[in-house]
Amino acid sequence: MSAISSVTTPHGGATLIGAGAPPIVGQATNDLLVGTVDGETISGLGGKDLLDGGGGRDVLVGGAQNDVFRFTSREDSYRTATESFSDHIRDLDPLRESLDLTALGFTGLGDGYDNTLTLRVDAAANRTYLKSLEPDADGHRFEVVLEGVATERISLFFTRPILNDGNYSDTLIAGNVAGELLGNGGDDRIYGGLGNDILDGGTGRDRLFGSLGTDTYRFTTVQDSYRDASEAHSDRIVRFDVSNDRIDVSALGFTGLGNGHDGTLALSVNEAGTVTYLKNYDANGRGERFELTLSGDLSHTLTAEAFVFADAINAAAVVELLGVPNGHDGSVQV
Repeated sequence: MSAISSVTTPHGGATLIGAGAPPIVGQATNDLLVGTVDGETISGLGGKDLLDGGGGRDVLVGGAQNDVFRFTSREDSYRTATESFSDHIRDLDPLRESLDLTALGFTGLGDGYDNTLTLRVDAAANRTYLKSLEPDADGHRFEVVLEGVATERISLFFTRPILNDGNYSDTLIAGNVAGELLGNGGDDRIYGGLGNDILDGGTGRDRLFGSLGTDTYRFTTVQDSYRDASEAHSDRIVRFDVSNDRIDVSALGFTGLGNGHDGTLALSVNEAGTVTYLKNYDANGRGERFELTLSGDLSHTLTAEAFVFADAINAAAVVELLGVPNGHDGSVQV
């Protein structure tokens, strides 16, 4: 049996990551089960699980509830002209379970050409093949084997599902397919799922909760999270994973961490060490300046690698619109 590491999740589930040969076995909770470059057997058992075989020729078995089978690279499951390195999904229940193909760039079902996938049935073997017929430069073409599945009922996600709450103060909870959660207006509470989600609170004072996936927290206007001279309207990110999650401020023109001027964000922590602040000190014409809070003291672990910043060459015009980077007095504000 392979060595398996288990990390308890905030929702009571676990992340089980294989460190060699199979098997990897889930629990009765909602688990993120991730394989390695080796071929493994991954079983979800109970709970609403997300199974990702990674590299190698894997066997993926869901369980009793709504499971998701995720593929993040076309090299995760493929064949050549002479050999198969395809993952096998066993006992797929098309009424409850689905395949997350959102990271692969395919546009949908078709004839297997022009960036589409096709379904081919081998009735004698009781198998359905989901495949591309276009090999890449290495002669690899994506293929997954579904054992005993009716083709007309398979749930496939080629693009991120969008969960949109309008302009109210709502609670949004992601499923396990990589989704895009849009709070728009209102003071929202947005929860990521096991997938690699995009959380965008929009305007209002939102609370954003990550989960086990590699989540991106996106901010597209200063009004998404800011303060003015008298009060704060900033969002709060809870459970930010500095190793995997990302904060996307590229649309705001920020180019890096720094002193909070000239297109940079300043990082600070409150006296109690319970809240980390990301601030820009250059206010726009309405006196608003970007500010974001994160739970906990991340001052020693939050680095530029955790951000999606704007390209410095193209950011100047955006920064001019957001604030006043030129002519500031160099003072430090809070």
